[in-house]
Amino acid sequence: MSTDQESGLERVWNKYRLARWLWWRLGGKVAGGFFAGMRYSSRTYRGNPGNKLVGTYELELNPIWERLSHNPPAVVFDVGAAEGYYAAGLAWRWKATQCQVYAWESDPRSHERMRVNAQSNGVEAQVKILGECDEPEFLEAIQNLHPGLIIVDIEGGERDLCSQRCIDASDGVWVVECHSSEILSLMQARFGVRFEWEVLPNRPRTNADLPRLPLLGAPLPGDRARLLDEGRHTPTPWLVATPKKA
Repeated sequence: MSTDQESGLERVWNKYRLARWLWWRLGGKVAGGFFAGMRYSSRTYRGNPGNKLVGTYELELNPIWERLSHNPPAVVFDVGAAEGYYAAGLAWRWKATQCQVYAWESDPRSHERMRVNAQSNGVEAQVKILGECDEPEFLEAIQNLHPGLIIVDIEGGERDLCSQRCIDASDGVWVVECHSSEILSLMQARFGVRFEWEVLPNRPRTNADLPRLPLLGAPLPGDRARLLDEGRHTPTPWLVATPKKA
């Protein structure tokens, strides 16, 4: 296929139209992974909704969510929540314990999408949607609400938000996406005194990661690869930090 044909196909059948089609074929629910069965809107303002619908989005973190499910945290912070895949998803998965999620998102357009995802899963009372989060507000929230889990994905802003005083004020588990090797090293140093940490690198996706899709869920050649693509052009490993036992 020529470049012109490929660009033409992309205009007609882009990743958002593919995700919308798959959403319809799936009945509006996530197909696999930790959030399988969650209702999820295919409309988003950033990223690829396809890999969230198939359940392969950031699948490296699934063991962390599974481990926490044995004793779910009462309070979760999600900073950089986008359309609420984690905010609504964790509230839904841990609904039996009435887990409260505080979801910060700087793009106001995503707030309505997050609200839709929370409402469609019956957890709107558990998800508090907030705007942009700065370090003083973050510190105050940690001190007042004592989150058991803190997720941070803010495209490099973790350098300033995850300050030493915020880290020292917390006794919860942190999952910080690091957008450069320099930031990763900085986070390792900051967490190193009071926390045990591990680094989870990104790994390539293959068709073996896909759950079984409905008939014609990915109808065109290349659709499966497009559903799996998270658009990571540089490594963005996660630092997962757990408080050291006394």
